[in-house]
Parts: sequence; C-alpha cells; structure tokens
Amino acid sequence: MGVLKTLAITGVTLAVIGGGAVVGDNIARSYAQDQVAQQVQDEFGLAEPPTVELGGVPFSTFFVTRRVPSASLRATDLPLEISGQQVTVDTVEIVAEDLQIDGDRITIGSGRADGLVGYPALTQLAGVPVAAGAETGRVQVSYTAELFGRELEAVVSAMPALNDDRDRLLLNQPQIQVAGFELSESIAQWIIDELVAPIQLELPYGLVPESVAADASGVRVAVTAQDFLVPQE
Repeated sequence: MGVLKTLAITGVTLAVIGGGAVVGDNIARSYAQDQVAQQVQDEFGLAEPPTVELGGVPFSTFFVTRRVPSASLRATDLPLEISGQQVTVDTVEIVAEDLQIDGDRITIGSGRADGLVGYPALTQLAGVPVAAGAETGRVQVSYTAELFGRELEAVVSAMPALNDDRDRLLLNQPQIQVAGFELSESIAQWIIDELVAPIQLELPYGLVPESVAADASGVRVAVTAQDFLVPQE
C-alpha cells in the first residue's frame, strides 16, 4: 500500500539526520519525528501533519546501527491508489518494527497498516452507492435494476469479506429489498446473482489485505508485511 512509502520517507530522513551531528537523545528523536511528519505532509499534500513516534532507547544508537526498533504513524485524509483509482482513505495507522536503513534501501522486519476506507471512497471503487448497513458489520449497496419492465432500485445488505486471492471485497450473506415488490426467494436470488459484484481492492507493491471489517464509518482494512523492502519511487 502507498502508506508504506511513508516508511521510506522515515528512513531517508533519519539517514540525513544521522549525518548532521544532531546532539542530545531527546532532541534527536523530537527533531526526527518532526522532520518525518513534515515530509509526509508535503509528500501527500495533507492538510495536517501526521502523528509520528520513533522508538529506541537511546534513540541516538540509530546513528551507529542504522536500525530503528519501532516506528508508528497516524494520518488522516490520506490519498492512496487502490485498484488503479486515487481515493482518500479517512485514517491510516502504521506500526513497524525493526526498520533497517542501508543507503536508500529501507527494510521493515514486520509492519502493520490499518486503514479506514470510508463510504465515499467505497462508492468510488464500486461504481454504485455504498453506505453503512442497518446491522453491525454489514454494508448497504444500491443498484438500479429492471424488473417486470420497470426500472427500480434494489438495495442489498451484505457482509464484506475478502476473496481467496485477497484482492476483492465479496458481498456475502446478501439480503435484498426492492421497493414496491414482494419478492419470491427465487426472484430475489436471481436479482442478487445478476447485480451483486465484488468490489476491487487491489493494493500496490504486491501487498494484500489481511482482514476487513465494516462499521458505521466505512470498511477497515488491515495489511501486514514481513521482511518487506520498501519500494523507492
């Protein structure tokens, strides 16, 4: 996911700081965190700088080892590319451990990114209106369908889940309502089969979602990585 590009910015910033003879452990940490936040804000055009925390006691050992034991970042309204489309992710939280910087190469020992993809972004990805479902954990997707010679709106409530390849959101356990019609089970199933389609969820850099869960704000997507070499752009 593009969010991991922020970790590359973190590593490059730290390398620059390490060559600048910054003295004082707390001063070095605070300065590095501020610089990373500013660079991420500038890189993504954020309205507000993200919250950045860099671990390690003492922090100044980084300048010798070129390793950061832990780093975290939280940003809001982050523009990212998902399934070839530029969408805004409401919130992104990244936690990474064992970052190793070797020149311009940054390797993450382990990392996790949690993003909240709001319903406007899901609507963009799906190409049809997507909203929170009436029941916890469900989403509501609206389709236009022609039934008995009339154009009607079909509203489908479903549980989002990942497909086997983890690159699409499936709409499981669908329930359908069509205003003005009492549907038999067979007709309801036919409409579902005709209308309900997965939502593409392809992430860059070969990353795949680990899990998804819907709530009133959107669908929360978790991504994990092990021994991940951050791509340089």
